[in-house]
Amino acid sequence: MKKILSLILAISIFISCSAFAAVDISETTKRADALKALGLFKGTENGYDLESNATRVQIAVTLTRLLGKEEKALYQNNGHPFGDVPDWASPYIGWLYENYMINGIDNYNFGTDYIAEPKQFVAMILRTLGYSDTNALDFYYESAVDFAVNIGLIPYSDIAIYKSDVLTRKMMVDLQYKALSMPIKNSRRTLAQKLCNDVIISEAIAESVGIAVKPNPADIFADVPELYGNLYAKRKGSSNRVVCSLDSAIEEYAIRIYCSVDNGAYTEIPRDYGSSMYFEYGELSWRGAAGYVSDFTVHGVPNNGSTYKFILLKTSSTGNIYDIFGKSKEATLR
Repeated sequence: MKKILSLILAISIFISCSAFAAVDISETTKRADALKALGLFKGTENGYDLESNATRVQIAVTLTRLLGKEEKALYQNNGHPFGDVPDWASPYIGWLYENYMINGIDNYNFGTDYIAEPKQFVAMILRTLGYSDTNALDFYYESAVDFAVNIGLIPYSDIAIYKSDVLTRKMMVDLQYKALSMPIKNSRRTLAQKLCNDVIISEAIAESVGIAVKPNPADIFADVPELYGNLYAKRKGSSNRVVCSLDSAIEEYAIRIYCSVDNGAYTEIPRDYGSSMYFEYGELSWRGAAGYVSDFTVHGVPNNGSTYKFILLKTSSTGNIYDIFGKSKEATLR
């Protein structure tokens, strides 16, 4: 009788666990569908293959897509020293290697088919969100999972899973999906909103799959102190040029200007003359070796009755945003 009861109990536990696993995988499958629709996850020849282990090359490709650099990686096709990388993955590894974002297992092998550790992928996601483990600025690589739990990227209940030695493709999808709703460091703008603003993913698709919600422009940089006074915006005649001016000049290094159209999401205006909208510095004044500027001309602002809002930010880098030192007050142009 005891043997029969034990058998029944064992079968019940097996069925319960199997049902739970099916539900768990089913939820992750929906997330994978959303990521695929956004062009951020493409699966394998076996479909999503969620129960398989994730390899180092798979997380490297995922990182490139989350950074919004897949198109650039494929176009540039940078070289690298690793002899074990397949042709299809070479552009991704080349771009990451060229930009000092990955290392191999030795000087000549990337470890393409090695199973990835969860902390490797967690650290990559944290860096994508603007956090740095260089000189332990924000987190230590070895304790990346603990830091991810502290900021809400990983549920506390999953800490043991992500501290294991093996990263599954299911874990990779779940973490990538969650990362899209996480705010970038020093901003209330989420990673999904950044990718939408940078035209890496479709805002319409992101909203349809429930990942991106249009933010309130007033909240975008709410956590950044207003250190640079008022910003004023004035159109030059009836042209598509707008002059944005600060109360007083600031050092010209690492200045960024963002624009919101009709209370939409703020998008960074590049200093790229090939863009439809771009900005350039006004006349510089020099104090020793440093140049200072207070006026900026924004080109490509249509005179079509829309309302434009501008914010100036001062950051620590002219490339990727690492730290935001401060912002101006918002300037409105109607």
